[in-house]
Amino acid sequence: MGNSKSKSTSGTLSIVLDPCPTGKPHILAGQTISGSLYAQSTARIEPSPINIDAYLSGKERSRVRYTETESYTDSQGNSRSRTKTSYRYADREILRMTIPLAQIATGVDAGAKYRFPFQIQLPPDLPGSMFCSENHRGGKSGGYCEIEYKIKAELKGSGRIFNYKVERVIDVVSAPLPPQPVPHLIPPVKQKVNFFGCFDVGTITMGARVENTRVGKGETASIDFACKNQSRRGIDRVEAT
Repeated sequence: MGNSKSKSTSGTLSIVLDPCPTGKPHILAGQTISGSLYAQSTARIEPSPINIDAYLSGKERSRVRYTETESYTDSQGNSRSRTKTSYRYADREILRMTIPLAQIATGVDAGAKYRFPFQIQLPPDLPGSMFCSENHRGGKSGGYCEIEYKIKAELKGSGRIFNYKVERVIDVVSAPLPPQPVPHLIPPVKQKVNFFGCFDVGTITMGARVENTRVGKGETASIDFACKNQSRRGIDRVEAT
């Protein structure tokens, strides 16, 4: 699945992920990510507490671009209007997992190399990575939305290396829906029927059943609808939304 590397004057830090079990460039929600964090020092670091941690994070981000018209008075005292482009932002963390890797308190010799293996199991209900933009080139110059996952590593301590970080993006695919259907029954509901909003002309009792609530994009939803009309008015049509 590749690697990610960062450098500083005191050494290098890199994340190398093991090949995905499926042989594909993405990982399925619920599967385990494995890899190693490699650290190499090019200079002597005196003894001081250094903590090495890995993180798995996932975020939803969105930006909506819209236009609005505002009125203003020009320098001549005339009332005018102009169109202004505005943006609204939203950002939500959907996943954060911390994996402590090691602690070093004995100092680090110049040229020392370290390898810290790790394993992280993804939650099975994660939404897949995605990106959608109004810009046909796929950039973020206009409105966009995305779900992004990252593996990060950080060395926290003192000396030449202080809160040194490296990260890489991973592509997550949501797990397939279970094959077993999950039906849902909507209990019957009785509603009064009014004519012209004030004359009571009886009641209608309605109920419905959804054959399977696990429906993916492009699939057909089967809905059974039952109705008992105890009013003096006829029924023209029924809509399900």
